Amino acid sequence: MNLNPAKRIARHLDTRNRVLWSLREIAGLTLLILLQSVAIGQGTTIIGYQGRMTVNSLPFQGVGQFKFALVGSNGATIYWLSSPDGGGGVPSLPITNAVVRGLYSVALGDTNLRNMAALPVSVFSNRVASPSPAPLLLRTWFNDGTSGFQQLSPDQPLEAVPFSAAALYSQLAAGVPTGAITAEMLGTNAVQSLIAAITPRLDAMSAQIAGVTNQVNTLLGSGLSLASSDPADPVLASMGLVSFYHLPEAGWVEGAALNAPSPRSNVAGAWTGQQFFLWGGEVGVAIYASSGALYDPSGDQWQLVSTLNPPTARKSHSILWDGSEAIVWGGFSYSGYLSSGGRYNPNSQIWTPTSTVGVPAARDGHIAVWTTSRMLVWGGRNNSGLRNDGALYDPIQDSWLTLTNANPPTAAKNAAGVWAGDRFLVWGGRGPFGDLASGAQLRFSDSTSPTQWVTFSTSGAPSPRSLHTAVWTGQRLLVWGGSSDGTALGDGAGYDPVLDTWTPISSTNAPAARFGHSAIWTGQEMVVFGGESGAGSLASGGAYNPATGKWRALTSSGTPIARSGAAAVWSGTEILIFGGVSNGSPVAALQRLNPQPAWYLYRKP
Repeated sequence: MNLNPAKRIARHLDTRNRVLWSLREIAGLTLLILLQSVAIGQGTTIIGYQGRMTVNSLPFQGVGQFKFALVGSNGATIYWLSSPDGGGGVPSLPITNAVVRGLYSVALGDTNLRNMAALPVSVFSNRVASPSPAPLLLRTWFNDGTSGFQQLSPDQPLEAVPFSAAALYSQLAAGVPTGAITAEMLGTNAVQSLIAAITPRLDAMSAQIAGVTNQVNTLLGSGLSLASSDPADPVLASMGLVSFYHLPEAGWVEGAALNAPSPRSNVAGAWTGQQFFLWGGEVGVAIYASSGALYDPSGDQWQLVSTLNPPTARKSHSILWDGSEAIVWGGFSYSGYLSSGGRYNPNSQIWTPTSTVGVPAARDGHIAVWTTSRMLVWGGRNNSGLRNDGALYDPIQDSWLTLTNANPPTAAKNAAGVWAGDRFLVWGGRGPFGDLASGAQLRFSDSTSPTQWVTFSTSGAPSPRSLHTAVWTGQRLLVWGGSSDGTALGDGAGYDPVLDTWTPISSTNAPAARFGHSAIWTGQEMVVFGGESGAGSLASGGAYNPATGKWRALTSSGTPIARSGAAAVWSGTEILIFGGVSNGSPVAALQRLNPQPAWYLYRKP
């Protein structure tokens, strides 16, 4: 049967997927063997565990917070908690961990991990005395940064390896003084027995790998197509493959106009998990809005936000999503700088004012981040000048907690900051004497309790800047672009808050220099779009992959609108961008882009 080119490509891709799945199964088997290893010493043990995490039926990508417990088969008996009991058998402190495409790995009992409690070997050795010990289950709580901590179901049984290791440890350790057994006293039989036990599994794995390799070679010879985002992929070229078909990127798509907000600049927005919430902004010179709307990308439709008792009209404010409500705070209005705000519930369509008791000073140009349970506000400016203070807002209690930690960063406006799982990171901004090349991290014992400010290293740090962007990858803060005394910048660097080190971001194929642009993190790439170059507004952008250290240009297909100062979010599959200024004029026109790269299909010539 003859197939047209499109059907042949589909079949080839399907075959490739089956081959890659087989490879993944082998990789999974290898990983399973490695993860079942147990490190034992001085009465404690470390167990490697890998799990899968989905949110709204989609693989989670990013940094999550975890809590763990080892429980009995009845679910009621608790043998170990990853941190002290915070009440009801739930650990009190979270463990921050990266999740990549839904997969995560964690070393249970590794006290080198922040907030991780030691795992006594007695949890296992006390149970192996029984000829048939009851199952031991791992209980997990997860917080995706939006929905708060939720207990996962069901509890997961642990393999028998920890029990065997515990039994061996117990037998070796019982009654044997420290140092009584030396290396010279050990024979080779134990090592040889271990090798003999492992060898069959390694041989089986090698046979599987060889089998799949033969399948791949056979399929390549029979016309199998492989895909790459590189038009001149050196690995595939080394296999003798050549590119024969190009699948272009998806272009920009314009959203519906019905019920969309009017053109406006200095607007703010947040992703609710399903909709893009937009509110406020400047619709004309010194004319401020107290209106907004929710955009649903799945249905390409807008829903107007209630105008009953909204916050005061404003611009340059902040908006965050707390899991059930959008929080609007601060900004500038007819009366000047604001310290007021409101919470909006899309389900009930009701506005609730935020408390003014203990509220921080009025401001705009500030940073606002969500700590998984609080809104953190820092920096900005008001009539008194630049600010280096802030507060935490609890939407459940409708209360403010002033930040009183010593040695905060230099007062600044238009700085960039992110929440990094267990700390707040802030960099740059316009300081009292010009743009800054400094920053700091505010460490937390949990999402509600700041402990201390710690200054960033400046070795290898980006040059002074403001109006730049920053995203959190789960491991590093990526700072890029901005303005230095009015000059647009096209460089940046990545900061590791654990090692306190900077790594330059490549300038090869980077977007043009700009400030006032948008940047989002997709889970794999930092996507930059728009901004001002000094010569006008930009409609271009790029995607940077920190794993490869490479930039690629964003498509111009679909005619993206040049704009700066826009509101932009990541929906999980698309960039959504709205509002801003285009060469001095406010714009609306929600546009969306799936930023996946072009694909190039390769085959044997």
